Amino acid sequence: MDIPHEMQIGELAQLCQTTTRTLRYYEDVGLIEPIRRLDGGFRVYDGRTIQRIRHIQELKELLGWSLEEIRQVIQAEDAIENLRTQYHRSHSPKERLEVLARAAIVVQGEWELVNERMSRLEEMKQALEQKLQRYEQLSRDLKQQIKDQGSE
Repeated sequence: MDIPHEMQIGELAQLCQTTTRTLRYYEDVGLIEPIRRLDGGFRVYDGRTIQRIRHIQELKELLGWSLEEIRQVIQAEDAIENLRTQYHRSHSPKERLEVLARAAIVVQGEWELVNERMSRLEEMKQALEQKLQRYEQLSRDLKQQIKDQGSE
């Protein structure tokens, strides 16, 4: 499928298999923004927005992240992209070192977000494993009880 260079919200929604209402909400909470508006306020988006929406959908649907967590990730990714541009434009080792230090802070924040999510998932996994072990033990006990009753 050819992706247009610019599109309005309806076409974007169709390409991303979502609704215009969802896209407007994503805009309201700062996840996406149009590249410009036409007369009458019509939003115009570009191909990068499709990539961003697919990334949002992936984080939301596959990983179960909240929109607030997604917003934090996207802000961090945008900050990293800006810092990458600054790094490559600079020829001063001192300036590049400062940019790298700022990038490390941003990545540290992302790492903490992911680590927190992983910790919560690990706790949930352990709780489920304990339940499963209890159920398996109860099942063995009941089978033994049935066996003992049958031999009486």
